[in-house]
Amino acid sequence: MLAACSSKKEEGVVISDATLFELTQTLSSFTYLKRSLDTLPAAGNSPHGGFVRVRFNQKAISAMNDSATRLSKTFFPDESLVVKEVYGTSGGPLLEYSVMYKIPGAANSGSGWVWAEYLPDGTPEYPAIKKGDDCISCHSASGNYDLVQIFRFH
Repeated sequence: MLAACSSKKEEGVVISDATLFELTQTLSSFTYLKRSLDTLPAAGNSPHGGFVRVRFNQKAISAMNDSATRLSKTFFPDESLVVKEVYGTSGGPLLEYSVMYKIPGAANSGSGWVWAEYLPDGTPEYPAIKKGDDCISCHSASGNYDLVQIFRFH
């Protein structure tokens, strides 16, 4: 099922919340922002909480610099997955996952990305079917890298 969503790149495929959340749970295949497992404080007015850990799958990290602090290419490649773990305090309990998955052909993508937010148990807070309608305007603001704002706030 996952292969059909990612490698065939069929137009109109819907990436379900269950599938997207499952993709976020394979920790061994991710690299963290700044190659650090520490929770990072938000700079400025990040809308996703005060402390985060941000991780990238191998597709996404392939487009970044060696220190995992910036995008070194113009865009993230298709099938890039960015997962922001949101915490209320440094070292505190996980509050939610904010997820971006670059699948331009998906029926539920908005501006080429599938957007979602989940509680730690996988319950959708912001379901993927919304196509990022409440996300894209902020993610399109100055300072983004292929709609990813992480580098501006952390």
